Amino acid sequence: MAACLAASVDGRIWHPDVPVLGSDDDRQVLEAVRSQADVLLYGAGTARADSRRRIQFRHERYAAVAVGRLARVVPPIAVLCRSLDFDFSSPFWTSDCPMAIVRDASSPGVASSPVPAGVELLAAAGESLAAAVGAVACWARRVLGGAADGRTIRVLCEGGGHLVGSLVRAGLLDELFLTVTPWVLGDGGTPSTSAILTPTPLTLPEWRVGAAGEVFLRYRRPGADPWAPEGITSA
Repeated sequence: MAACLAASVDGRIWHPDVPVLGSDDDRQVLEAVRSQADVLLYGAGTARADSRRRIQFRHERYAAVAVGRLARVVPPIAVLCRSLDFDFSSPFWTSDCPMAIVRDASSPGVASSPVPAGVELLAAAGESLAAAVGAVACWARRVLGGAADGRTIRVLCEGGGHLVGSLVRAGLLDELFLTVTPWVLGDGGTPSTSAILTPTPLTLPEWRVGAAGEVFLRYRRPGADPWAPEGITSA
């Protein structure tokens, strides 16, 4: 499993008044990393915060999809949650791919609005994060069919910071693609991964400095296999 995040120099991953995280260069890196994923994973908070944003797939590997030649399967999207309190009429839930909501065994099953027909509701086998991620991988393998035969399902978490921190703490994250932007955002209620991450050693197999002063970092858990081809942050 891998995660992809953009953060300020002081470790903030979002600001309510200053939308400065995520340049064109950062978008290209995200699209390159996303193109290697079998399934995209989001936390409930990110799905709600990004509800007005429709997930789009712009990498050249998906170009054939736009003209109906399914040369590569667009990755499905899974959201981990405890509550079904979502606005299912928002653009986030209209992406051009299969979607699922994965809840643990203790989560309530009542939605605040009708769940769209194209969104599957799944229950993990237990209450642990590992059980939820396992349910996501099994669902993705079923959705992808033959496209995923004979290999490990590559899960990419795109947020939020709380979920990424939980994945690290549970020992489930193999690689972290982190873009450090040349901004200091301060407090202001901005979420930060620093408050929830436990001390975890990482290696740095790859890095690059962008034209706008951003630093693209690829961290890997010691002993983990590469999640994607080397050099992907230079794409």
